[in-house]
Amino acid sequence: MSDTPFALTPRQRQVLDALIAAIDSTGVTPSFQEIADEIGLGSKSGVARIMDALEQRGWIQRLPNFARAIRILRRPEELEAQWLIWSVIYGSWWRPDRAGYTRVLAEAGRYTRHTALSISGRARDGWDGTAAPTEVPVRLEDAMAAAAMGAEITSAIRAHAVDPRGRA
Repeated sequence: MSDTPFALTPRQRQVLDALIAAIDSTGVTPSFQEIADEIGLGSKSGVARIMDALEQRGWIQRLPNFARAIRILRRPEELEAQWLIWSVIYGSWWRPDRAGYTRVLAEAGRYTRHTALSISGRARDGWDGTAAPTEVPVRLEDAMAAAAMGAEITSAIRAHAVDPRGRA
C-alpha cells in the first residue's frame, strides 16, 4: 500500500465504490450485510473493519447515534488529476500549476475534478449560465478523443463540458 494518507487497498476501494453507488442510486446508505453481499465478503465484521479504515483515512465520516449515517467525504475520481481547463477567451489550455496557456494538449495541466470546477467557477465570476463561460473544465479522455478524431476543440467542449452545477 502507498504511504499517502488516502491510499486504498483493492478491498477498501470495492467497499467505497459500493457505498457511493448505493448512495448515488438510492440516496440511502446500504447496510453492512448489503455491502458484504455486493462485494462477496463473507461477514459483516469484515465490512466493519474496512469501514473503520475508510474513516481513518478520511474517505468517509460515520455520524454517531444514527443507523447507516455515513457521509462520503471524498470520491476516488476527485483525487485523480484527469481534468483540463479550456480558456474560451484565449482559445488555449491552462498550463500546469495555472502558469499560463498552451495550445498543445500534451502540455496542458492536469487537475482534479474539484480543482477544475473551482477554477472555472471563480473565472466565471458567479456565472449564471446566460452568457458563454470563460473557462471550461473538460475531462482528459474527452479532450484526447476529440484530438484523435481531429475534431475542433470548441465543438468537443460543447459536447463534453461540465455544466455550472458540476455535472458532466
